[in-house]
Amino acid sequence: MNRGKLHEYVALKREKAQLEARLRVVNGEMADLEQMLLDQFADDGVSSVKTEDGATVFVHSQLRAGAKQGELDELVAALRANGLDDYTTINHQSFSKLVRDLVEQAGREKDEEIDMEAVAPGWGKHAKVARKTSLNVRNG
Repeated sequence: MNRGKLHEYVALKREKAQLEARLRVVNGEMADLEQMLLDQFADDGVSSVKTEDGATVFVHSQLRAGAKQGELDELVAALRANGLDDYTTINHQSFSKLVRDLVEQAGREKDEEIDMEAVAPGWGKHAKVARKTSLNVRNG
């Protein structure tokens, strides 16, 4: 047994645990700041701000879609009935893209709450849509 490599592995494992613990703390601090900043962006009526060091902080909003709790079978049947068989395997990325496109076509992309039955009659009542809004940073 190569004791040097064994000690190196143990040291890296411990370092990894310390880094993951620190990352949890940083993620918590970022989440708190992000919510405060999102509120401030909304209050100020802006969607992006450039910092002195050239980074741009901007609001990113994305709709994510899936079946309502306990309604997967109903959603799949309704999708098939509306000729959308390609989405019946419920690949969340493809399904979310379909829903985003339909919401955009309906001119509802800015709505806080999306009435899926109005956007997708026949199957929308079985779908849930969540808007994920976060801050992103683009370095200049």
